[in-house]
Amino acid sequence: MPKKNKKADPRHKERQRIIRELYSWSFNPHQEFSEKSQKIISKLSDIDSQIEKSAPKWPLKRINRIDLAILRLSIYELKHSGGIPPKVAINEAVELAKEYGGENSPSFINGVLGDIYSKTKNNHE
Repeated sequence: MPKKNKKADPRHKERQRIIRELYSWSFNPHQEFSEKSQKIISKLSDIDSQIEKSAPKWPLKRINRIDLAILRLSIYELKHSGGIPPKVAINEAVELAKEYGGENSPSFINGVLGDIYSKTKNNHE
């Protein structure tokens, strides 16, 4: 069976669009955004506090803005958008980090999301 082309997947394209919007928001928050991006932006205080707890050595201002956009989308999917399996959200984030981020982005994002997921999982057990 041929491997599915992730870049052609409509869900992947949607995530790419949202990441571009969240990245753009970090420079100019006074513009129009899609409904999903607006939902993510409305939860940023909670999302950003999750990032700060899971990456205490990395203040938000030091995190690459594209990595921050990927983390924000992925944490929203993990914590606020039911129906997306956590491992799928984390895997998608790592793939997006490989596509858009720097050399260390995939491992950084995987580590932060893995920490958030394990804390969430342990709180529900």
